[in-house]
Amino acid sequence: MIHYDRPTDLKNSILALNLSPEEIISNVVKAIEEYQKYQPIQADLRLSCLRSVCSSEPKMYSQIVEKFPELEFDTRATRSLHFYKQKLIDTVLGLETVETEPEIYEELMRINLMSGAIDWDNFSNSELVERSIDLNPFSELIELSISYDRTLNQLKEKVMVRLNETNSEFTIEVMIDILSTFIQQQKNIRGVSDLFVASLRAIGEQ
Repeated sequence: MIHYDRPTDLKNSILALNLSPEEIISNVVKAIEEYQKYQPIQADLRLSCLRSVCSSEPKMYSQIVEKFPELEFDTRATRSLHFYKQKLIDTVLGLETVETEPEIYEELMRINLMSGAIDWDNFSNSELVERSIDLNPFSELIELSISYDRTLNQLKEKVMVRLNETNSEFTIEVMIDILSTFIQQQKNIRGVSDLFVASLRAIGEQ
């Protein structure tokens, strides 16, 4: 399923209502029934319910998944679930934890979907333009992206290998910085677009 909406806006609108978790869940159940013919809207409603409730009560993630089992098949939701699970673990261990869920991935996805590859106007007006990194340590990945002797799937696999390296500082956040820097350079449109798509797919499978 392709998601074109921005569930972050919906989540923020739900939070602005100051409802209890139980009220949020109840209202979302009713809303989902009203949008039976619109699966993308239903998916955004479930995701926004998860994020709005768990932003203050992360321990409730299991209850929400039980209520909306479809969340386990939404890659956006699985990333959120991983975040809330880790947040609970960090709290138990007394470790410093990030209070707000990173949602920059949806911003990347939105920019990608606007035109099928990259919408330059949307990119230039997003917070991504403020993110940059030295690309020299990642020259192998950049060179593969601009090469004509590889497939998109091979590029995705390369990104996944780097993301899954043990004790590596190559994180999703670093990948986003690489993408933002590479996009801003605009030296090789095909390479930028392919790395963009491959990275989104690789991140979505984490």
